Amino acid sequence: MAQILRYRNNGVSKIRRGIMAAGQEIDTDELGVFDTDGKIRKGDNVSGYRFAGIAKHNAGADGEDDYLELEAGTPFEYPNAAAAQTDIGNMVYFSGSSALSMTPGNGVIAGEIIDVVAGVSWLIDPVVTGPVTVSGDMSRDAADSAVRPTTAGDAIETDDPAVEAAVLSLDDNKVEAKGTGTNVAVILKPKGNESVDVYNGKLYAEGAGADVDLDLQSKGAGVAKANGKRIVTSAVLISQETTDASGEIAVASMTSAGVVFATFAEDPGSYKAISDVICATGKVTVYATTGAARAALASKKVNLFVFSL
Repeated sequence: MAQILRYRNNGVSKIRRGIMAAGQEIDTDELGVFDTDGKIRKGDNVSGYRFAGIAKHNAGADGEDDYLELEAGTPFEYPNAAAAQTDIGNMVYFSGSSALSMTPGNGVIAGEIIDVVAGVSWLIDPVVTGPVTVSGDMSRDAADSAVRPTTAGDAIETDDPAVEAAVLSLDDNKVEAKGTGTNVAVILKPKGNESVDVYNGKLYAEGAGADVDLDLQSKGAGVAKANGKRIVTSAVLISQETTDASGEIAVASMTSAGVVFATFAEDPGSYKAISDVICATGKVTVYATTGAARAALASKKVNLFVFSL
């Protein structure tokens, strides 16, 4: 463990206070961290820990208080026999028990090197973040690390809806557009050129692309619905096709479970009427009847509506 040499007071020093984690001890001038439960431990290279400051007194051992005060916000000098002027500007991280290095490790940052005594020490300007309180009105839950309003039931808003034209609000399980503007869209913008807008009672595709699909997909056996009714979608655009000599039309990705409707696009002759369409792998076969006779409709144009593959 490298002992802190001394503080350099720059007028912004502040004191932090907290409770030691069970079974933990720390000595004066050792580096402390907040663990994921918001308790204080001796600093170490453990993911999720956050630098808390420098212990002002011993704590945690038998006969010692579990309550600890830490010096935070003031640059401190840290011994390092390999310190060099080129280290200035680099960040330092916990590399072991109350030990620091320029290697990121698990990303437990302690501060920035702002000065060097070559071969002796670094002067580190600390980066001190709170482990639990994000602001006066927001807090981080120690159990699941979720950030929530401190007061249960409060909404989260991107700005003041009484001032800004467009504000997004999250409240009571609702994502809602607010603001002084009369018409404010809710825009879902992924990375890339496409987005989905919810505006004026409509859900529509947006983005830089000229032709952007609005693709509604359900999970598992679920189906897309509107007002509780199943949405019938066209898997292949309505098209006009010509059957071959066997009455077949090739349809990519078609299966035997497909749903297809066909009408005549030209006069079939002989008072024929389309009777049915049979779906199979990669194709459909159109049948027609004359009187009671049923046969494949050969070499005729039909309007094809494919509802499902």
